[in-house]
Amino acid sequence: MIEPQSKTEQCFNDLIDRFFKEDKLSEIEYYRCLKISEKLDTIDDICITGMAKALFGKGDEALDFLDGYLGMCDFQLFKVYGTILIYLKKNKRLLDFTLEYADSFKDDLWYSWIISYYYYMIGDIDNALIKLKRYLQMMTNKEEKSRAEYAMSRHIEQLAKAYAVKASTPEHYRQSMYLALSVLDDFGVTYSYVDVRVFPDQTAACFIEVKSDDPNLVAEMNLCLIKKQIEQGYSIEYDLEPQFTIGRAHGEGFAHGNN
Repeated sequence: MIEPQSKTEQCFNDLIDRFFKEDKLSEIEYYRCLKISEKLDTIDDICITGMAKALFGKGDEALDFLDGYLGMCDFQLFKVYGTILIYLKKNKRLLDFTLEYADSFKDDLWYSWIISYYYYMIGDIDNALIKLKRYLQMMTNKEEKSRAEYAMSRHIEQLAKAYAVKASTPEHYRQSMYLALSVLDDFGVTYSYVDVRVFPDQTAACFIEVKSDDPNLVAEMNLCLIKKQIEQGYSIEYDLEPQFTIGRAHGEGFAHGNN
């Protein structure tokens, strides 16, 4: 017989579901959640309070509240914090937060994949490979392991080629990616994937697939990115610069978890 969930468990699971649906809480729902978690004597209580604040439109307050508990280095709390950042579409802060804890949860398969991918995103090949190796060592499904190794190896191989043909440098590429993330933040949108490609003529491109179906929005974002590059005096000698796209087919289809 399956034991019924406690009020705390029900509340926690409902809030997680709300995040995936990009939903909000009513005032009554908000205070009901705070009543359930008012003791703050468990990780679930802490997470519920933070999630409720975010879903009630108090995003910054939610993050400030949870900041006081991150020192506990609890994985559930860490995931909830990241979920809130995704919900608030704080792309740059999510990446920095995740990499800050790169060595804190080494035994989690999903987290190892995310860390490897994030290092690839900002152009750090060495760390991307180290985290990929750790991820592959933990995988038990041979078919998925093969797909994952092929997909991420292809990503990293293309980035290495871009450096080899002088399309960018690790330092410049990192700066350009952070600038692109700031544009995503400015427009309040997230992305599906980042894909670096080197073409036969030795030119290169970095495609950031945006989670939107509005081509006008993407055009505005690309214009904003160019303006920011000009304002910051970016060198025009490098060919590899991020560009936002929608509806682009992605060659390497493996992703651990959700795309």
